[in-house]
Amino acid sequence: MARKDKTDCECALCSGKMDMQELDEQSAQLIHRYGWYAHYVLPKVAGEMGDYHTHGVVESFAHLNFQVTLPIEPKEVHSTFHRVINLVKEGVTFTDGLISDEIIRDMPVKFVETTDVFGERVLRIILPDHNGLVEGADMEPFYQKQYPDL
Repeated sequence: MARKDKTDCECALCSGKMDMQELDEQSAQLIHRYGWYAHYVLPKVAGEMGDYHTHGVVESFAHLNFQVTLPIEPKEVHSTFHRVINLVKEGVTFTDGLISDEIIRDMPVKFVETTDVFGERVLRIILPDHNGLVEGADMEPFYQKQYPDL
């Protein structure tokens, strides 16, 4: 049954394509098969930050889950998560403040530890602005919104 308070949301749960039990079953299947899964919470207002994040990384790989808030194509974010998690599987540990050039070709990303809406610790992946900058004060203003303290 579709949630009546989320008429503008097109996710499987809100649109009525799936109920909570089906969603839980699908999530468990994905974690069993891949060790993780991700989903995206769209921004409430166009141009604001979203919340694309992983589940299962802590349990499967003993590493914090990941989050991206920049509102870009979900396929691009999912590709980023694949690259990061494949590196975790190879033994790489990402930590707060680390800047890595192994995720996106010819561009750095920065990892910032924060908490998600449920109070869980996550590593937010700060994506670079058009100039390739990932440090908050130096970035284009829109990209600065990725930082939890700004």
